[in-house]
Amino acid sequence: MALAKQTGHNHFQFYVASIDKEIRERKQMEKDLAQALANHEFHLVYQPQINLETRRVIGAEALLRWEHPEHG
Repeated sequence: MALAKQTGHNHFQFYVASIDKEIRERKQMEKDLAQALANHEFHLVYQPQINLETRRVIGAEALLRWEHPEHG
């Protein structure tokens, strides 16, 4: 039903088990993300970008890491 609602009014959607699984996984991910924010499970890491010819640092990439209690 959620998929039919996303497409707008006057639409229908046949039940497909794989779609149901995707929706449940997405809702769980949203719940996990909210808990992660509340529990401070994210941390920021800066990864240097290096010019291979000069071997000098030319920038940095910011990466957000999530220490998930079950998935690492």
